[in-house]
Amino acid sequence: EQEQLREEQEQLREEQEQLREEQDTREGQDIREDAALEVQEVVGQVLSDVRCITRLPDYTPTDPAELCQRLLVTAYMGTENSSPETQARAAALAGDVGSYHVDINIDGIVKAILT
Repeated sequence: EQEQLREEQEQLREEQEQLREEQDTREGQDIREDAALEVQEVVGQVLSDVRCITRLPDYTPTDPAELCQRLLVTAYMGTENSSPETQARAAALAGDVGSYHVDINIDGIVKAILT
């Protein structure tokens, strides 16, 4: 009788453990599904913001560099005191981030301010 009682208790413990594991699995799936929905909402909002900023209602970026070229503008504003190395570094950085880059000589502006 005691042996049978122990076996029944062991069986109940195993069933409880199995139920806990199943519940944990369901909770984990629910959490993953909720996270996926939140990510989709954020991506949708970001896409909406990008379309608003670019004023292109049907625009969807193809890659990060292409998006950066639409959003970012870099400008190298060189003077007679600037080196070719600095100019080259600015162009390389612009290429790395994918920005639209312009190279401007501002000697005339500097001279106008200083006189």
